[in-house]
Amino acid sequence: MTPEQKIAEIKKFGAKAIGRSELIALLSGKRLSSKKRIVAFCYDCCGYYADGKEDCANTLCPLHVDMPYRAGRPTPKIRVRTKPSVPNPSPARGSEPLLPLNHTNTHRASVPSSIDAGET
Repeated sequence: MTPEQKIAEIKKFGAKAIGRSELIALLSGKRLSSKKRIVAFCYDCCGYYADGKEDCANTLCPLHVDMPYRAGRPTPKIRVRTKPSVPNPSPARGSEPLLPLNHTNTHRASVPSSIDAGET
């Protein structure tokens, strides 16, 4: 089954549940965070939650602790960042160059003149 066929199957038979959009994004070739890949895996493993959003009860699965509909756990909400968190540059330092334009390197090691002239 190709990714396009699987996406069509999900859209036709899959329940609207946590992991649906993540699995479609993953099949479309997008990169996802670890948490989103886990909920996409659970959505796929549980048959697209076609029988309902229930705990899979597979306690031997290493991802069961992160299962979105695990019994005894409140339904998780996946946070999506709407804009990147980029710190603002300091106004006092952001407009000044770090070094003056006429700066010369004063920390250069001194080289004997015989080496500079190519003498041996």
